[in-house]
Amino acid sequence: MTLRDTRRSGFKSQCAHRFNSITLAGSSKKVIKAQAIIYIVGSIYIISGPPAVGKSTISKLIANALPRSALISGDQVHHMIVGGHLPPWKDENQDNLTWENIAELTKNFLDFDLDVVIDAVVFPNKVKSLLDSIGRRNVISKYVILLADRSSLLQRDSERAESMGERCLILLEEFSSLKPKPRNYLDTSSKSPEQIVRMIMQDNPDFYS
Repeated sequence: MTLRDTRRSGFKSQCAHRFNSITLAGSSKKVIKAQAIIYIVGSIYIISGPPAVGKSTISKLIANALPRSALISGDQVHHMIVGGHLPPWKDENQDNLTWENIAELTKNFLDFDLDVVIDAVVFPNKVKSLLDSIGRRNVISKYVILLADRSSLLQRDSERAESMGERCLILLEEFSSLKPKPRNYLDTSSKSPEQIVRMIMQDNPDFYS
């Protein structure tokens, strides 16, 4: 099957077929081969990593670089729960609700012909569930885990309005110790935001999910 990255505005999903005829050796019969061409009509960028690693900055830059885009902040969606709100690591049901809402928002934005950038702390198993829930074959998805060394991470965290402190290091360790080691790690320690964005947006097979 040939994948053709042909963006079309104003439609949701379109698939065409190209037919080639071949003649089998020693036979007068022709066999028709159908070759599907899937038109790619959207992209999803999932930018993850521990707090203070630069997810929000990178996500905003990517969204601004795309001609038509929507930016979803996992924190903002989770904080829509007001009364009874708990951090996602303390309430699995609230965390699941947050990701159900992110999935629905993503589908709505894709239907409106917008690429979607998701800024969130999210591990590979949750990304798989998200993409399964979205269920779009004609959408390209990239999943990148931003990392930094401990000292850089703590320095950045200290400069934030709401410091996460030890939680940054806990999540850094959880991401760094994933097994098998993901190909989509991106060390941000010695890179500028612009360099990181270029690396994510270029055609890097390690980032496709």
